[in-house]
Amino acid sequence: MAETDWSGACCDGNSAVGSIAALVTAAALETSAQNDFEFIDILGIFYNRESGYFYKPGNPEFYHATAECCYSYNVQTGEGEWRYCPDWAKDCPFDLCAYELLLDLVAQVDENPQLRDNTEEVAPYDDEISLDAYCYGDDCANYMLQTESRITPCIRIVPENSSILKPKTLFIVTIQGATIGSGAKCDVQIQDADILNEHCRISYDGENKCYTLSALNGQCCWINDSMIAEVNELVKLNHADLLQIGNSVLRLHIHRGMNTCVDCEPGIVVMETDEQTNNYQSSSCSSISLEAQRKRELKRLKKEYGIDTYSIACETTADYNDRASVRRRVVGSDNPYLPVVVETSSTDRHVDSKNKGFKMLSKMGWKSGDGLGRKGDGIKEPINPVSNVGTAGLGCSVLKGISSDDVDPSQLRKRQKWSKARERFSAIEKSESSSNTGNDPRST
Repeated sequence: MAETDWSGACCDGNSAVGSIAALVTAAALETSAQNDFEFIDILGIFYNRESGYFYKPGNPEFYHATAECCYSYNVQTGEGEWRYCPDWAKDCPFDLCAYELLLDLVAQVDENPQLRDNTEEVAPYDDEISLDAYCYGDDCANYMLQTESRITPCIRIVPENSSILKPKTLFIVTIQGATIGSGAKCDVQIQDADILNEHCRISYDGENKCYTLSALNGQCCWINDSMIAEVNELVKLNHADLLQIGNSVLRLHIHRGMNTCVDCEPGIVVMETDEQTNNYQSSSCSSISLEAQRKRELKRLKKEYGIDTYSIACETTADYNDRASVRRRVVGSDNPYLPVVVETSSTDRHVDSKNKGFKMLSKMGWKSGDGLGRKGDGIKEPINPVSNVGTAGLGCSVLKGISSDDVDPSQLRKRQKWSKARERFSAIEKSESSSNTGNDPRST
């Protein structure tokens, strides 16, 4: 029960009455809490399973964890009040909602006799026991360890320092081994001038259960600053060894079973390579766009100020003799892109002797002035163009007559309609001109 300052209560009667009422209310709430609530030692508060309310000793408010609200009774108004208070349980070591969920699960197990009979006592957590033993059990963890021990690991080769290979390039060597070199048939290809077609060989030793490296064709390679030059010399490979071939330094990753690390995981390596490629492409695209923008702006400025570098004539002195210009005028130019003047045919002049048709007819025995045909009795004059009758537009006064002999019968009716329309149009023009002449005062 909370302590009360009785000296202050005696000085003021009203305050004494209020403090006594508060004491009575707090005592009633605490008594109710002790009777209906159960005390939780871990949390240090009371909890009622039926209503779901939490209660702290000495606090006149009841807290509901799901709604995060506090309920209290107002003595003056005689009504209950709700207040949102999410920080009410901040000093509790556990989440109250999680505690309620655990209580519900325990209650379900207690109500079901089969679940209650099958429960086993769980030993406390021990740091020496692996996490797999807790998750899958001892038998499953042992089986996983035995399975990993039977699986032969692979060698994952990643460039450590190389001017030939791209960063994060991944080579995988299995139990079948691999040949490293610059040849097309090599399993690990490194296009380097200092590396032969078949430089060295990685093989698997089944008796010792390890990978070995041997040099081919008497070429030397380096393993952790140790040179390998002899052909029959076999060197055991371990995890994180550095293999130097030519100008490339390679890191060897050998993990137990199918385990990997961050530096040799295929998904992570491919993802980082794609990110570097995308960054390079975006930077190149941005540089290209900036260059195009610079050229566009330069062209705009030249156009604005009337500067054209291609049309500006060279300033020459008055006594300068341009021999190239004279040669082009007299001899001509061999530039195939010069504009060629195309001669058009005409009925008023004869065909030139350079004409292709003239040359073709001359080869067939024809002479200028003769008629066409084998006997030369054909036409000699050019064929003059003849306009079609009846195809003039609306309002045209030329060639009004339409002959059925000159026009296709299928087009005759259409031509007649156009002719009638022209006649009506001309009649309207005449009537308008006559009316305007009659209304003009100058005509009288």
